[in-house]
Amino acid sequence: MKNKLISKIFILLSTLIFVSCLEVETTINISNNKSGVWILKYRIMQEASYITPGNELQGYNYFPVSEEELVNRIDNIAGLELISFSSVNTIFYTEFLTEMSFDSTNNIQDFFNNYTNNILFTMDYTEPDILKMVLNNPFPEADSTETINLITGLYSDKNISITVVLPGIVTESNQGLLSENPSEAKMNITLVQVFNITEPLDWIVKYE
Repeated sequence: MKNKLISKIFILLSTLIFVSCLEVETTINISNNKSGVWILKYRIMQEASYITPGNELQGYNYFPVSEEELVNRIDNIAGLELISFSSVNTIFYTEFLTEMSFDSTNNIQDFFNNYTNNILFTMDYTEPDILKMVLNNPFPEADSTETINLITGLYSDKNISITVVLPGIVTESNQGLLSENPSEAKMNITLVQVFNITEPLDWIVKYE
């Protein structure tokens, strides 16, 4: 009985550790000519490398799960250059931190969209001083399968934090919060919100 109790406690603690292992933080610094510097930080659970996706998930390779894959992806995108890279490996997860320069925000789109069957997001300028980001459901064709249920169960309450630093003063943002830095706009969204997107989510930031 004691051994069974210890086993249950161990499983519970392991689960709590595992499900806390995905956080995505990204900062996009944009200059006047729409080039800039992109900082991307994310964690991948070690188990994610061993999950065999169902047919509905084939082709949705949003986040590289190894250093080699991440660096190769950057090298294969014209206009995206690696500035620095580091990673931290634990028995539970690998955390990647990379800083890149980009010629245009299209390069950031290419990092995700060129390696998937789905357009995860677009980023463009409806006017010179209005930045618009459109975020789509990452698995639009997926049914409620064991794989989807697993991903949702592991990651659904984790945050994606996006910070945009613009060449001017932010005057309006229809999503998220304005920062203490007048040039920044921030949006935090949980993965369960992303998984439940039925219509494209628009984030519009005005600046002057």
